[in-house]
This record gives sequence, C-alpha cells and structure tokens, in this order.
Amino acid sequence: MRTCLICHHKTCSSFSLTDNCSSKGDEYIYHYCENCNTLQIAADSLPSDMSQYYGDNYYSMNRKVSSNIAKYLLSTIRNYLILHSNLSDLTKLPGFNRRPDLFALTKVNFKKATRLLDVGCGEGKLLQNLADIGYINLTGLDPFINASIYHQKYCIFKESISNHVGQYDVIYFNHSLEHMLNPFSALESAYNLLSPGGFCIVRIPVLDSYCWRVFKEDWIQLDAPRHFFTFSIKSINYMALKLGFSFITYYCDSSSYQFLNPRQDYQIDRKLLTPLKCSYNEFAGNNRNGYISDSCLAAYLNKVLDCDQGVFILRKPLPK
Repeated sequence: MRTCLICHHKTCSSFSLTDNCSSKGDEYIYHYCENCNTLQIAADSLPSDMSQYYGDNYYSMNRKVSSNIAKYLLSTIRNYLILHSNLSDLTKLPGFNRRPDLFALTKVNFKKATRLLDVGCGEGKLLQNLADIGYINLTGLDPFINASIYHQKYCIFKESISNHVGQYDVIYFNHSLEHMLNPFSALESAYNLLSPGGFCIVRIPVLDSYCWRVFKEDWIQLDAPRHFFTFSIKSINYMALKLGFSFITYYCDSSSYQFLNPRQDYQIDRKLLTPLKCSYNEFAGNNRNGYISDSCLAAYLNKVLDCDQGVFILRKPLPK
C-alpha cells in the first residue's frame, strides 16, 4: 500500500511496466490509485539519473530544421493557418499534417504579444515555429537540455518551473507534466507565475481511454520510466481546483499512434459498440463492412472523449 501523491488516498494495486522505448527493456513498478484514477511510479523504481533517458535521440531534444525551402514555407503557412483560421476542428484543414500542439493555443485567445512559457520544451520546436510566424514573447524551460539557449527571438532556460521567475499570460505543459516528480508543485508554480486571467494548458496522456482499457501495461503512452505519472480527468481536476484554477474545457486530440503496441495479439474493435455522441457513419465512410482505419477510429474516439490523449484548459481567476 502507498499513499497517492495526488489525492493522498491509499493505492491498492501495482503494475510492472517495461521500458519499450530503449534497448534495455528494464521493468519498473507503478502504483494505481483507485480514488483519482492515477498511475504513478514507485519510489524504489525511480532511476537515479533521469538524464540518460533524455538524450539527443529523444524527440523533444532532436529539433531538425528542414533544409528544403519549399517544405519549410508550406509548414510555416500551415502553422499560421492553424492559429488564425478560427478552426473548431483540425480536420477542417484537409491535406495538412496535424499540429495539435499549436491548435491548443487557439483555445486561449493567443495573440502575437501574449507572454508564453513552454514548460519542458526540449530544444524548442514549438517556440521556433511560433517565432517564425511573428510571435514575440516566447520563453521555454527544460532541465534536461545541455545548456540554456539564447535565441534571437526566444530563450530556453535550463531549469525547472519551481526555480523560474517571471509573469506569463499562458503557461503550457505540452506532454511534460507527466514527466515531473511533483506535478502538484509544478501546477502551483504555474499558478503563481500566471497573470490574473491567464491560462494554463495541459496536454497529457489520460487513463480515461479506450487504449488503456484494451492494452493495459502494453499501452504505448505509459512510456516507463520517463512518465512518472499518467493522469485522469479526475486527478487533473482535483489538483486544478485545489490550487484555485477555473476549469474551462477539455477535449481529446489523439492520433493512430495510440494503437501501436509491442505485442501483436490484440484485436482492435473497429466496429465499436453503439456510438454515443456522433454518427458512426461519419467516420466509417462508405466502407460497407463497417471497419474503419486507425486514423478514423482515432477521430471517433476523440469525438466521444475516449482517446488516450487529452487537453485541459485551466484559467487563473481575475481578482474580485
């Protein structure tokens, strides 16, 4: 038994998770809290040095800049359109690659002069993309980069949010909160750094999902041991409300990546059971046998809020 670090309830079950993203294949013990539906790494499973898991090959530490001018221009135009086209859904940009990290910023009245803090930003791909289309008040934090980065249009500091000083209009945890040993403290620091009326965006894997129920320990988004926590809607709400945030909205933005798994003996239920909130035919299209592709299945699960990746929009209230 172990006390949950989120809601302080006694956890009742444990899972052994394998590091499937490296050649080591090490196993780690995680505890599951039945009260707030949160998975968290056991203290005695914590690696002594986490920097070895965030090397140059880790996706956020390997920011490749395209040398193809045409490709660069097209991606820059796409990024601009996502932030300036008043889209309610990324599917309204047919032919463009998804950028759900950018799309989340459309939910918080993001303007050119908005002061943004990107927490756990790695080498700063998102900041560079924003700078390329005219955004000016951009700052990043990441304790695992080799050294602080002072770019002409933005800065990335080699530090954690608990040590940072400043004031921001938007603070973004873009798949980073699950990597933090004390997520409540991180959100508390965000609250203190936000200006009144400022927004906090949290993009994370969530346990309230079809893939967690199907894959369990083999769900690819668990990513042991880098993900210290895997949260639920309930656990994020618990922390947010305790800190004084207002809950604005929640939506899902997963892709077919969620269906990858190290074992091949799973059968995805492509027919799904009775659709709850949308037309099944909207995603099945003209396929008479009723089966849909991975991408269409992901779109359906996003629609009914049962995908494995969610976006929480929180706000610091204005003074009364």
